[in-house]
Amino acid sequence: MGRRTFESLPGGALPNRRNIVLSRTQPSLSDCEIFPSLEHALEGCSHEEDVFIIGGATLYAETLPQAHRLYITQIDDMPAQADAFFPLIPADEWKKVHEERYAPSENIPGYAFIDYIKV
Repeated sequence: MGRRTFESLPGGALPNRRNIVLSRTQPSLSDCEIFPSLEHALEGCSHEEDVFIIGGATLYAETLPQAHRLYITQIDDMPAQADAFFPLIPADEWKKVHEERYAPSENIPGYAFIDYIKV
């Protein structure tokens, strides 16, 4: 994840998993490994590891061409302060393989879990 994504997490590092943060300015963060670039972070991962990108928008755009599978949570809402977005998923490069939709309920917008694989 990028540094700003990390800073947006309410409880700091995500529990029970390896937390890798990309930052050129932050030398350390509690319970995280810091790398100055995506290239360095990937070099620090073994080939057996599943690597998940959880944000932000720049990192999503940089890694989408390398991805093999997308696990997307789509929220049917647009917060007024939203200023970063997942890049468009090219339909000719990705095939939807699973979708679970949930209708809105009291104070909760509709949402969906959608999985894609690269074609």
